[in-house]
Parts: sequence; C-alpha cells; structure tokens
Amino acid sequence: MRSPCVTDEPMAATLRRLIKINAVSFLSQIVQIGTIPALLALRLNAAHQSPLTIGAVAAAPWIAILLVGQWAPWVLSRWGFVTTNRIALGLSALAVMSALPETNPLLLFMSNFVFGVGLILRWVACDTWIVWAAPEHIRGRAIGTHETLMGCGIAASPLVIAITGYSGAWPLWSCIGLLILSSGALVLLHGSDGHPEIPERANRMGALQIVPTALTAGFVAGFVETSSISFLPLLSDRRVLALGVTAVLGGFGAGGTILQMPLGWLADKAGIRVTQFLTSGVVALGALALPVVGHHAGLLLPLLFVWGGATGGMNTLAVIEVGQRIDGAGMSTGLMAVALAYTVGSVTGPVLTGWVTSRVPGSGLAIASVVAVMMFSMVWAVTTLARRKLIHIAPPVTQP
Repeated sequence: MRSPCVTDEPMAATLRRLIKINAVSFLSQIVQIGTIPALLALRLNAAHQSPLTIGAVAAAPWIAILLVGQWAPWVLSRWGFVTTNRIALGLSALAVMSALPETNPLLLFMSNFVFGVGLILRWVACDTWIVWAAPEHIRGRAIGTHETLMGCGIAASPLVIAITGYSGAWPLWSCIGLLILSSGALVLLHGSDGHPEIPERANRMGALQIVPTALTAGFVAGFVETSSISFLPLLSDRRVLALGVTAVLGGFGAGGTILQMPLGWLADKAGIRVTQFLTSGVVALGALALPVVGHHAGLLLPLLFVWGGATGGMNTLAVIEVGQRIDGAGMSTGLMAVALAYTVGSVTGPVLTGWVTSRVPGSGLAIASVVAVMMFSMVWAVTTLARRKLIHIAPPVTQP
C-alpha cells in the first residue's frame, strides 16, 4: 500500500483530503468518546443505579476493543477506509438508537459493547488513513493536528450535554445527527479510499516487534491519562477548592489537546527518538513535581497544562513512530496494537494508582506515573542501544 502522496498529486489536494479525514474523526469523537459515555452515566445515575453498575456499563466499549480490536485491520484491508468508517458509524448510530428508550443496565451494556466495536473500527481506520495520506515531510504535524482535533472533540462534548440536557430522547438524537454529519464528510471523500494489505500472521507479529517503544508509549499514555482524570480531583481539598475540579481537569485536558501539534512539529524536525525522550522526561518530572507544586494554586495549572500535553504526546508519538517504522502492509495492525495498548493502560492505570494511593496518600498518582514512565524509559533505552548496534536483539521469527 503506497500513500497517494508519493505520486505527483498537488499538495493542495492532499491538504483537502486531510481536512476531510479530520472532519470525520472530529465529529465522530464528539459522540464516541465524549458525549455518549457521559450521557449514559448521567442517565443511569438518575435512575438510581449503583456506581458499580454505572462503571460496568462504561467499561463495555473498552471490553469490546480488547475482544474484537484485533479484527479491525482485517476489516480495513477487506473494505477500505471509506467503507470501514461507514460500518463504524452505522454500528455507532445503531447502538445509540437502541439506547434511546432504555435504562436497563444489561441492555445498555450490550448496546455500549456494539458502540465500542464502532469506536475501534473508526479509531484504527482514521489513524491509518491520516498516516497513509500525509507526505512524510509533514506526517508528524498531520498526526499532531489529528490528535489535537480528537482532544477538541472530547472538549466539545460538554457543550452538547449543556444544550440538550441528558434526559429524554433529544440528546441521543443529537448524537445521531453528529454521526450523520460525519457520514456526510465521508461522501466528500469518495474516490480517496484505499485498501491496506494485511500480511500473514507471522509477519504481522513480527511487525509488532518492530515498534516496542510505540506500544509501551501507548500504554503509558492510557495509564497516566485515565489515572489523572480519576485522581487529580482527589488532591487535597485546599488545592482543589482554590481552583475548582473543572479547572484542574481542564488544565490537564487543554495541554493534551493544544500541545500535540507542536510535538508533531518537533518530531518532524528533531526526530521521533529525541522527541520521545524529551516527552517522557517531562511526564516523569511533572509527576515528581505534582506533590510539591500542587500546594501552590498559581503553579498547579501551568504544571497540569504541560504535563497533560506531554502525557497525550506519548500516544501521538506512538502513532507517528508506527507510521515511520512500519510499511503499508502492517501499518493498520501496528496502529491497532497501539490502540489496544492504550486501552490496557486505561483499564489498569486507575486500579494500580488507587492501590498505590491507598498506601501512600497524596503521592499515589505521582509514584504510579513515574513507575510507568520508567518502564517506557527502559524499553526506549534498550531499543536505542540496539539500533546503534551496541547490543544485539534477535530479529522477529517468521515462518516460511
């Protein structure tokens, strides 16, 4: 599979394609990651369901990603970018429609599971599509812009709920409307489809061994992001009350959104390895500074802004590395693996951080985050030494 940008296609046409792909991702992200999880949680809470029940329903999409995500590259290879996105949006719309009259937790879990299938298909398809469509010399910036818009999609979701409320059918029909708009962007992309090839299983596993740093970075990003969202509001009351929970989480989320384009630019200019080293260092230093700086309200927001940007940047750089290190045949598989690594980090992060916090109150988030970054640093160091031929790592084993 070769990018259309290796041809003589004018840059203006390439940029128009990237804008349309970003429109599909942005509109879908508002619904799939931002609005629907919050809506279902609010509706179940209003129905007096237990927190455990709400959590189980909220976990359904991530369970779907872990169970069926491995098939996303095959669907992409079989049906191409445009059709795979149509399938993803159709499944998402069907799941939302099935949730319209329901407050039964079991039925909502099932519809949310289907919703997760649509999410992972769109996630892998659009990530692969951006890498496929972007010329190499602007690929980092293109991926950074895409990740920034993903953050903007999540940030826009409270506006949907603020406008529509969370009860009745209107908020869910609004989500279906956004999915229809996303489908409209796909219509504009007619003729820009591609069918990435998926290699044999042995080669596919070998491709995953090429990017251990990307997979570890995706895990760390999911681990630290979800742990931060869960435990930043539990900083000492004095710190939180001085700024407000919304401001604390907003500062972290704003950095994760705004700083992805500069990180993509840095990856284009300085190289992926240098940028990974600097970004992981900022994540570790930010975590270490949190227990100290957190006592000063005037310093907390700037710290969270930079820390959130570096944390989100770990995943952005993982996507960039896959685009650089794996050719078209295994690219979608590599991106799917990054998505799964992020999901595993998202599931395990809050649990392990909660365990550490119960033993070291006030510093659990910082300790857990530093340990996660140390794991990435070891993988980064080993792979860097191997590439410089200072140590030897056996190549992936493939079958004839």
